[in-house]
Amino acid sequence: MLAESAIAERYRCPGEPYSITESVHLSRLAAHYAKCRRCPHAPGASGLAIDARLEGDLPVNSLGERGVLTAEGIRGRYLNELNRADAAGLAGAFASCLWEESGLATPVGNSGPGESGGGSFGPADVDAGICSVHEGIRLLPTARPGPSVVIAHDERPAAPDIVTGVGQALRRMGCQVIDIGLAPRPALMFAIHHLQAAGAVHVTGAGCDPGWIGLDFVHRAGLPCSNPGWLDHIAHRQQSGFSRPSRRPGLHRTFLASVPYQASLVKHFHALRPLKIVLACSSRAVLDLFQSAFRKLACRLICREIPTRVRDLTENIDSEVVRMSSVVREATADLGLLVADDGEQCLLFDETGARVSPVKVARLLVDVLKMDGTEPAVLVMPADWKNPFTSGRVLPVAEPNREQITRLMAENQALVGTDGRGRYWSGEAYPVCDALLTLVHLLHFLSRSDTPFSEVTV
Repeated sequence: MLAESAIAERYRCPGEPYSITESVHLSRLAAHYAKCRRCPHAPGASGLAIDARLEGDLPVNSLGERGVLTAEGIRGRYLNELNRADAAGLAGAFASCLWEESGLATPVGNSGPGESGGGSFGPADVDAGICSVHEGIRLLPTARPGPSVVIAHDERPAAPDIVTGVGQALRRMGCQVIDIGLAPRPALMFAIHHLQAAGAVHVTGAGCDPGWIGLDFVHRAGLPCSNPGWLDHIAHRQQSGFSRPSRRPGLHRTFLASVPYQASLVKHFHALRPLKIVLACSSRAVLDLFQSAFRKLACRLICREIPTRVRDLTENIDSEVVRMSSVVREATADLGLLVADDGEQCLLFDETGARVSPVKVARLLVDVLKMDGTEPAVLVMPADWKNPFTSGRVLPVAEPNREQITRLMAENQALVGTDGRGRYWSGEAYPVCDALLTLVHLLHFLSRSDTPFSEVTV
């Protein structure tokens, strides 16, 4: 029974049906509990009615309340907007979607957009030995493991804590977790195809300030989850609820993906003339990857580590873009490359320090990757672009996000894809978006002659 002094004033977090003591209220404030941001008892809070708060009218879902759903993933301030429990809930929703796609389980809760209930079981499934039904509980056979999911994280301080929650949630949902540790996004995408995994979760705050963290999801066959797209489906599943498809927890193992990933790039590093390249990136892991790839080449790589912050590579007024132009000129480099911390998005500079337009980069990549001069080129590009080809086929994308571009490239066997904002996909064994591979392809083009980058035409 609570003491009279403890219940003199009612404390209740927004959306929760129960009251808490003042000591719990103060401890949540000290721990930066997310709901304290909307609590009228918090210092500086105002304008929120107590009655509405106690009746539970406010949303309790982290995606709806805190708005951390972005175009390409989940992002939020560490602890304030995204903590280990939030990440575990999102990872569990993702695992529920993977189980449903595999036809072994059906989630509990409302169906998501476009769901038809095709993941339900019937008598034929029981007879086939896929599952058994006992008192309404689906029991999966022990010889049938759950979906395999690759997990990785970036170098932000919050990443190890979040990836721990993600791994635990995936194992609880019966998934087989393959942990590749610290890895940039291109290495994660390689690991998915190399291991033939059912999906992946990348714990990263790419594109945000240092205090932010988030999750990027990749679905089957290396299809990124974007918004609009599969990311909406995962968010809806997290809101509507889901259940464990199996009482059997999944296994956890590690895999060193960097070795086979770098080995897969060796075939591209040949017949390159000695060029000087200036490279700038805020991710030490990405810089180390570039340095390792160029260590035995005649090309000279000048690396610059820049601060981690929100950065728009399409803006001319960005301080790092302006500084990069002067560094390329002062170093008398043949070209410059500014890479985002995801290892995918990049901005090219010619030897004069001028930015190279995405249209020109896309045309150069098509020319390099085209195997036969008579074969029509296929380019996936934003719908607002003009056709850069005199002869060739283009596939315009109204929503040029990772998911749509990857899907179109795979379906049409396109040579090159771009979102118009510095991400370039090349049609390898699977659509690859990798700033390192983009640079190597351009170096191959420049190695054909001594023509400067600024004078290159296709």
